[in-house]
Amino acid sequence: MGVGDTSIRSSERPETGSVNIPLGIFPASSTNESVDANRVADKVVACFNDALSRKDHAAIASLFCKDNSYWRDHLALAWELRTVKGSSSIKQYLDSSKVQLTKLEVSTSSEFRAPKFGAIDVLGDIKGINFFIELETTVGRGEGVMNLAEENGEWKIFTIYTLLKELKGHEEPLGHRRTKGVKHGGDPDRKTWKETRDAEKEGIDPRVLILGAGQGGLTVAARLKMLGVPALMIDQNKRVGDNWRKRYRQLVLHDPVWYDHMPYVPFPAHWPVFTPKDKLAEFFEAYVNLLELNVWNSTSITSTSWDESKRQWTVTVEHRKSDGSSEIRTVHPRHIVQATGHSGEKNFPKMKGMETFKGDRLCHSSEHPGANPESRGKKAVVVGCCNSGHDIAQDFFEKGYDVTIVQRSTTCVVSSEAITDIGNKGLYDQDSPPVDDADLTFWGLPSELLKTQQIKVAQISAEHDKKTLDGLRAVGFGIDRGPMDSGLLIKYFQRGGGYYIDVGASQLIIDGKIRVKQGQEISQILPNGIEFADGHKLEADEIVFATGYQNMRTQARKIFGDEVADRVNDVWGFNDEGEFRTMWQKSGHPGLWFMGGNLALSRYFSRILALQIKGIEEGIAGTDAEAFGLIDSTVKLEFSKQQRERLRIVEGDVTVDEDRELAVQTCFNVFGGLDTLIYCAGVITPIQRLEKLDVEAVKRSFDVNVFGAMNMVQLVLPHLRASRASHPHNCGRGKVIILSSACDSTVSYHGWMPYSTAKAALTRFVSCLAHEEPLLSVQGVYPKLTRTKMIDGLVEGKYKNIMADHEIERFRIWDDVGDEMVEPPELCGEAVAKLALGLFEGGKSGETLYYDEHVPRKIAGT
Repeated sequence: MGVGDTSIRSSERPETGSVNIPLGIFPASSTNESVDANRVADKVVACFNDALSRKDHAAIASLFCKDNSYWRDHLALAWELRTVKGSSSIKQYLDSSKVQLTKLEVSTSSEFRAPKFGAIDVLGDIKGINFFIELETTVGRGEGVMNLAEENGEWKIFTIYTLLKELKGHEEPLGHRRTKGVKHGGDPDRKTWKETRDAEKEGIDPRVLILGAGQGGLTVAARLKMLGVPALMIDQNKRVGDNWRKRYRQLVLHDPVWYDHMPYVPFPAHWPVFTPKDKLAEFFEAYVNLLELNVWNSTSITSTSWDESKRQWTVTVEHRKSDGSSEIRTVHPRHIVQATGHSGEKNFPKMKGMETFKGDRLCHSSEHPGANPESRGKKAVVVGCCNSGHDIAQDFFEKGYDVTIVQRSTTCVVSSEAITDIGNKGLYDQDSPPVDDADLTFWGLPSELLKTQQIKVAQISAEHDKKTLDGLRAVGFGIDRGPMDSGLLIKYFQRGGGYYIDVGASQLIIDGKIRVKQGQEISQILPNGIEFADGHKLEADEIVFATGYQNMRTQARKIFGDEVADRVNDVWGFNDEGEFRTMWQKSGHPGLWFMGGNLALSRYFSRILALQIKGIEEGIAGTDAEAFGLIDSTVKLEFSKQQRERLRIVEGDVTVDEDRELAVQTCFNVFGGLDTLIYCAGVITPIQRLEKLDVEAVKRSFDVNVFGAMNMVQLVLPHLRASRASHPHNCGRGKVIILSSACDSTVSYHGWMPYSTAKAALTRFVSCLAHEEPLLSVQGVYPKLTRTKMIDGLVEGKYKNIMADHEIERFRIWDDVGDEMVEPPELCGEAVAKLALGLFEGGKSGETLYYDEHVPRKIAGT
């Protein structure tokens, strides 16, 4: 019946493996009401920007409250979701990260966003200075919220939230950027909008395959659409919205409309406060049409496979047509988004005696169509006391059933009125700020502080609902207030369930119209009902298990198999920083993402997920291979603003076709062409003597050192020829520069056979390429001994049982001499850049030459 550690009280039990986060501490409230909030905000932001421009992380950290401060970041600092607490930890995080943030500005675009002295908590008990910020990063722009508190007479940053909202050069086509929709003039091949849309829907081979067309799938598909990423949703249902249409007939959303808006197309002004499920289904269908989203309905997956080398999926699906026939389609996305709900497989316990039940229905709540109005007087038992359980029990009562609800532990109960009038008041109501500003305010509060605030909200809500809660206790219904008494919202975030938003069933329970069986496990299903562990029996014609859902990993295991699922991290609940686990971010398996949550979470986090995918596709967010250490994510490159505008970094693997193609495509997208290729990718491993050498490992050395170069040159060859042909006298055009090693023939070390033979082949490739392509300039380069991790490993004696002692000692001596013998990579880079730009005469095409630190020159011999 239950999942998790049963030694922990139900109210405190989080999602398995997640953290019951501690309570955050708010600072003392300021009494300095006469403060000039604008002046203080401008000063803090100016100091912040000054320190940021100097990369003085200690100075940035000094702007924060010393111990009790938070920096929550969603993609603006780095490509991850983090909350860092305390000034010293903030400095450590900045020191260890690729900091993308370049500038903050105080936002004054509205009174709500502008600096003001007032509440920096939800209920207005703590006073300080609050304001919104606009920000710029190396790759995009964003927004955030800053709260200042007084500490020892100085205004310090208590919390800052930074959020990436758009990528430079990939802004959403909204407002002034909207598309024309038509191309005027004569065009005999013109296609209508409908013809174009029909072809797109049927012929798409998407970059992103989205599993599920509920609110999670729809919102992330909409975000990807606006970012120009081809995406396709598949759903087993016949129509978009059927995931709501098929649920029990009286279902109405428990969250109010102001909380539930969807991106780009919010609910209209006449929309009811609480949305009926069939009305929402119709809206979903309209949403797909209005935003021109691609969806294949009546489609299910038959097989999936992941190609690690190509970092690409192969997915075969079966599409069932309206005439009853089926067709098999295969797609090759780079990303799959599992949007099958924030939960997973239904949690439908297998119980003794189920096969003997002779009643009308025994099912999970997800399969329950609603109470039969022709069954008045029959008996129903509902197992489970959260939203679905209560709604179904109420439906049974309204249709004339004799109904009992089974409650195993306790339930957090809050009235719908308390949610609307207390929990959401001022942020998500008729008079609230724009939903984007409300979202920034809400998510700008770190989870520990939100939990502290929700204790007060839960207390006020309990006072509002006192009569109902007392009445429930009186009839034996178990009540709790969530983890550490922090209420319904935190229980949802930490556990995903265990609550009921009361829309009428509670009074039916109090009045005895819905009976309660509390605190007992079910021992078996009888032919005519249920028997409990205490021996009590209940007769039942219908039994519905409203027992929730399992973790999304269970659904992933069913879809993708054990090999994929075993690499996926647990989903939902908080990590130790108070960020959600795995949702909307790298999952642990490359190219697999999880999308879920209610409409509000889907609205907000869909952008965060889509930006990560777009960043990977454009080569500006790295690849998800970083999660497995395939890419050295500790490398830090720092450039001026002018340099950044002339540079794009595409992280990848030179042995992977898709990565090479992405690098070339990025060059064309950003700079409009390609004139020179510099190939310096190389691996020295494996270092091993022949008698113990794994030949398969040698193939990897050749794949990188030799075949990677060949494949890369082959890919860019037409572009280099065109560049040289268009500028035959420009020696910086149509050029190939390949970095090799003097170990190719002139120097030998024990265990270096794979590396030396690969470099020998590479050197020979240079001369052969020059012979085949006489119009191009092909140059090999023997760099000096360059300080890399390879040198560190040799000096530290990593290969002392393979290399000879005198060979290792030679590297140690060179290392002790310093830059005269082992130069920094920047100097080698400078020499190669000069060669690429034609700033000096190189050797003949096809030669491989040595170069010194600053003035390149040919060196005879070794």
